This record gives sequence, C-alpha cells and structure tokens, in this order.
Amino acid sequence: MSDMARLSEEFGKDHGLIHEAVVTGRKVGAKKAFWSGLAHDESFFKKVLRLAEEHGYVDLINGIFVPAEAQLEIVKQRNTERNWGFTDQEFASLGESPVWPDGKLSAIVLVVELDTIQQTFEEAWRFAKEVLPDSWRWDKVLSDGEHLRLYPGIERKRGLSWRVIDLGVNQLKSSNQVCQAIEDANLLPHSAVLWAASYFPKWVQAMDGKDIPYVNMPGYQLTVPGYQPWTDVPYLHWYRDNRQVDMNARYADNIHAYWAVPVFRE
Repeated sequence: MSDMARLSEEFGKDHGLIHEAVVTGRKVGAKKAFWSGLAHDESFFKKVLRLAEEHGYVDLINGIFVPAEAQLEIVKQRNTERNWGFTDQEFASLGESPVWPDGKLSAIVLVVELDTIQQTFEEAWRFAKEVLPDSWRWDKVLSDGEHLRLYPGIERKRGLSWRVIDLGVNQLKSSNQVCQAIEDANLLPHSAVLWAASYFPKWVQAMDGKDIPYVNMPGYQLTVPGYQPWTDVPYLHWYRDNRQVDMNARYADNIHAYWAVPVFRE
C-alpha cells in the first residue's frame, strides 16, 4: 500500500470521530473561528494539543502512559507557564529519550528538579492535582526543610533528566527494606513519582492496589508533626469511589501488599 493510500485509509477511520468532535464543539460554543484556528494556526493547534496531552488524551502506552515526546511538550508548556527558567539549550541537552522499557508498569519519566527539594515537591504535586478529577492531601504532609528531605545519599541538582522507573515493584517490601538493600541511593525515586502522576492521569486512575498498586515515594523522608523525625514516607493512593488522588504518609517500615516501592532502572 502506498503512503498516500495509507493516509487516506487512516483519515477514513478518523472521519466519524472528527464529525463527533465538531458536533460536541458546537454544543459548547466552538464555532467557525475556532475550527479555522485549528486548521490554519499551527501555534494555536499546538496549545490545544498540549492541553489534551496534559489531560491524557493522546495515544497511550499500555493504556496508561504518555509517550516521552508528549511529556517533553508538557514540560515545555509548564516551564513557560510557571517561569521555571529552563532554556532551549537545556531542553536540547536532554537528547533522545531512552527506549521505552518492557513491563506493564515500567515507564520513562521526564524528571524536573527545580531550585529546591521543596519547590520541586510542591510544583509536581500542583500539576498532579491539576490533571486528576479531585485530590486530597493530609495536612501533616509538609514540605518545608524541617519536614521533608531526600533519603541520605541521594544527589540532587536543578535540571532535567530522562529516567526509567518501575512503578509496580516491591509490593511486599517496606520502603526502608528497599532503601537499605539498594546499593545506590540515586535509584530511589522522589519527585519522579509525582511527575509521573502529573503525566499519567490514566495510570493513577487505574490504581486498584492489585494489578496496579498504589505507590510510596522511597526517595523522600518525612517528619510528621508529633511523631519521630524522618520515619515516614509520602505515598499516593487513588480512591475510586470519590475519584480522588490522595497524598498521605506512612511509617517507612510498613509493609502492605497493595503498595509498591518504585525504583529507577540503572
């Protein structure tokens, strides 16, 4: 089949969906000027596409993960929106993303590290909340320097990096067990888990504690007011009934089959 014939066939498959989009658009007030903008203004089309990507409306890997190239566009948009200050040269220096890993719950994540641990934590959580239907955060999960730090031995600096993360491993191990067994503390994810939630809303909403476990963030240590210092770890949980992502904390020694302890691949 020629390239032209293949394109014609693919357009034919999409024609009905495009018609539905026009009908839905008219219902919410999208008129000729809007469709003309999509048809003729590439910059406008890119903005609409980035908004769609942030809400998970792209071709997904394993039905839950946004491809690396889409993550890059999302981060560029957020960089502009939030004045993070990353330059075109810094984005270019990222280079090609790694090959997408094997495994249902293995993914590539574009990790953004901002000026401080605390700023990075709050910005990542901000965008995770933004792309999900609802959210809740325990008011004792605090991010100032007295309550949030990285696990000892983790090296951190401002920048952008591609990382390969396994989001479904170590379900019958505590965060402390994983941290103590691993030779390189830099394989312990911290903000990457929150950035993953902000890129992959379908992943979060698929969490059931079984096939797709809830996740700890082993690269962080928390001090919960009123409890022993640096003995807790933050985690993400999805409440299906409320359609709500929760950020809570638990003792780093706790073991629960419904929770994974993610790690980076070397």
